[in-house]
Amino acid sequence: MFESLNFVKVYKKVDKCCLGKGVCNHCKGNECLVGFSKNIIINAMENDEFYVDDGVDKIPTYDLKGYEKEDVIEAVGQILKQCKNCKLYHDEECIVNVTRSALEHILTGDNFEYKGSAFVYLNDIKNVDPELGDALFKTYMKEN
Repeated sequence: MFESLNFVKVYKKVDKCCLGKGVCNHCKGNECLVGFSKNIIINAMENDEFYVDDGVDKIPTYDLKGYEKEDVIEAVGQILKQCKNCKLYHDEECIVNVTRSALEHILTGDNFEYKGSAFVYLNDIKNVDPELGDALFKTYMKEN
């Protein structure tokens, strides 16, 4: 199932969200929502490990840095494209879910229940925040 995931595309989009040393002075790694996301992607690519034990619980939700919203929307859109729409077989510890959840925290300050379908997720977001839902949908539907 994970053989078809394009981790390089996801990593590049997540990396674009990084504020860099100019803002953070030094990389805080797993203490940062973006650093955490980058680290679990790297771990997946290096070790062929696509589940993160207690991954959602490990998300550094205390990270309150002001990320560029458009970059984060682009990253979440790319992550949603990688989702295999597992529906009933959705696993909270799936790397796609954990990465999406971390970046979703930047956009909403919270986490939404993911029901194993990108379209259901986008609809749920739109019901709570129509502007964000529309922006994510447009990004999700783009070719790249």
